[in-house]
Amino acid sequence: MTTADHSSCCLGPEGHIENGGAPGGFVLHVPHMNARIYHGGDTNVFMDMELIEELNKPNILMIPIGDRFTMGPEGAALACQKFFHSAKLIIPMHYGTFPLLTGTFEAFQAELEKKGVAKEKLVATDSIKDDPSKICAIQQAPIGVAQKIFEDNKEMIRSSGHIIESTVIRAYSDH
Repeated sequence: MTTADHSSCCLGPEGHIENGGAPGGFVLHVPHMNARIYHGGDTNVFMDMELIEELNKPNILMIPIGDRFTMGPEGAALACQKFFHSAKLIIPMHYGTFPLLTGTFEAFQAELEKKGVAKEKLVATDSIKDDPSKICAIQQAPIGVAQKIFEDNKEMIRSSGHIIESTVIRAYSDH
């Protein structure tokens, strides 16, 4: 588990806003797939990302770009360029799910380009959200393998955001 920089609250049983606990992100290490996945949670960019890179060398980044409660495209691109040099895949997340989130995939892509981050690293998530068959077609992994990974991890996938299945399947297919 890593630290994250954002507020954390939730509605209590009587409708009052209550402390939701310490914000956090995660680094998942899957040695047999050579996958080190950093899931930034709802974070903003922060200097300890340098330590996350140094200690874990994540090769798959899941970076929020929504721009209201998380980093926006500019901050996320800065984090990728300044801190995460080991990243081979960059997966934008936590955007486009409701009108308050103004960050877009296109804006993130443009910001990465401005910062000189290789465009081959960026995973185009808009066309593959929540559909293992589309993810497999893009990654050219056998549908049975992807479906099994998706089914075996359905609860984690559903609770961790609508993009995580692309991370799991891509990490597997790159092995």
